[in-house]
Amino acid sequence: MATYKVNEVIKVSLPGGFHFEGTSDDLATEIMHPDSQSDGVRLENLIYFAEDTDFSVEQCKQFALWLLKFAKEDQFKESWENKAGMNAVCTSIRLGASMFFPKDMGDLLNDLLEPVYDIQPVLVTVKMIGRIFEANPPKKMDKYSSLATKVFQIVKSLNNKYAVSQRQTACVSMLSIYALVAMGSHKGIESVRAVNRLKISWYTQSLCKDLRELRDNWKKRSNSNVERFVTVLPAHFEFLDKAIRILA
Repeated sequence: MATYKVNEVIKVSLPGGFHFEGTSDDLATEIMHPDSQSDGVRLENLIYFAEDTDFSVEQCKQFALWLLKFAKEDQFKESWENKAGMNAVCTSIRLGASMFFPKDMGDLLNDLLEPVYDIQPVLVTVKMIGRIFEANPPKKMDKYSSLATKVFQIVKSLNNKYAVSQRQTACVSMLSIYALVAMGSHKGIESVRAVNRLKISWYTQSLCKDLRELRDNWKKRSNSNVERFVTVLPAHFEFLDKAIRILA
């Protein structure tokens, strides 16, 4: 839950002696201003702060696009090849993607799935794709075939005993499979079968646990009386049950 609400006046002191005062929309406008990128440290701090802030619907549309474009462009700048810069990129992906519905994602998230010098942006991107579909289950199976193909490429490249022996690459692989299942892509079934063939118990069990939690979450939220009600296709529940049975 955001600390600061839309139209609430924010007064904050940021690390490095920086200060900001204004509404959430003022904050987004300042971050997106062309001059803001001339002071990387201030921009990093403003982006971190924005993650705890609500924005108006109108501002979200423009701000989300800016954040994801910023993340894409700044992955490749030498000046960002440090922990603080990479954190700013990942925060931008997390915040920008959280403002999207599946139909709005377009090619921006696809672009962020391209491998770069650090796997962290890819990890954050596939995690956010899974969350977007978790919150907004698709109204048709295999609807997002272009995105699914891109995510499936990650699964194919990382789903082997060498890659999953490393914590971060194993996490990217599992998050990618979770995203495929959540978006209702039948490449998700192909992926869980490949996981089963590896015969790595902790890896299989972790993914199975995550998918069970997704199923339980959707079942609870399928009740029209609950807050954040969602509509999940019967076929999607069957699909999810099948993925879980393969892994169990």
